Amino acid sequence: MRKWSLSLLFILTLLVLAACGDDSSSDDNNNDDSSADSEQKVVKVWFGREDFIPADNFERFHENHPDIKVEADVVPLEQAVSDFMRNQGAGNAPDIVQVFHDNVGTMVSQGSLMDISEYVDQWETDDPESFNKILGQAWDIASWDDKVYGMGIHVGPYWHVYRKDWFDEAGLEIPETYDQLLDAARTLDTEEHEGYALVGGREHPAWWFSSLFISMGGEYSDTGLPQLDSEAGRYLIEFYQTLMREELIDPSAISWSSGEMRGALLEETQQWHQSEIIFSRLYKKK
Repeated sequence: MRKWSLSLLFILTLLVLAACGDDSSSDDNNNDDSSADSEQKVVKVWFGREDFIPADNFERFHENHPDIKVEADVVPLEQAVSDFMRNQGAGNAPDIVQVFHDNVGTMVSQGSLMDISEYVDQWETDDPESFNKILGQAWDIASWDDKVYGMGIHVGPYWHVYRKDWFDEAGLEIPETYDQLLDAARTLDTEEHEGYALVGGREHPAWWFSSLFISMGGEYSDTGLPQLDSEAGRYLIEFYQTLMREELIDPSAISWSSGEMRGALLEETQQWHQSEIIFSRLYKKK
């Protein structure tokens, strides 16, 4: 069984890279070799969040590589794959797109991605010092059937966060199991605040729930599918159904878009600067 990490990827598209590589050879025959060689190449990149765009907007890269111009745009991660596929069909896809890691298999099966294994190997051979600064997991998470299609650029765990002041006021201990967490949420669910904040909404991929699923004892198949017909899978479904059934979370939260979820978080965190926040991870169901 394979347990997935959480990551974001840069994925190179086969069709557009091939077209970019052919730009100089497909120019008007009247252009001489020198003009073709000196033509600036444009690389179009879709980032999933504005934060991922370098602070200098690639200025240093442009200084070091004057023959290449990077044009960056922001397409939210939640819609990046669908927008990419639609634009690819119309011949307008970017050269590089940032997506969630669990889309790799689907995009590979549709022939949308370029196998960059030989270039990764060449980098390791030509500049091992620079190459070894990249963790091996960056390539593993972007691989499919032993071929590399991109590089992971961001990895982060999901944690449970507790308001210590609320727990102290209610005389509660920090939960160590999910059953204890539900009991605490029932106590903390008041007129003033919800007892629990839901991770994810209607636009978010299933792996947003992966950390909880794995900590409940969940496992994945060799093809990356969660084994929901299992004790852990049934417990995960019942856990979320309990949150909704007992209204321990905002009843509308499950239908929030990414923007609504982030807006609610920012509004709530304005109060956190006066409170002590506790990070914890649950590993047992009961």
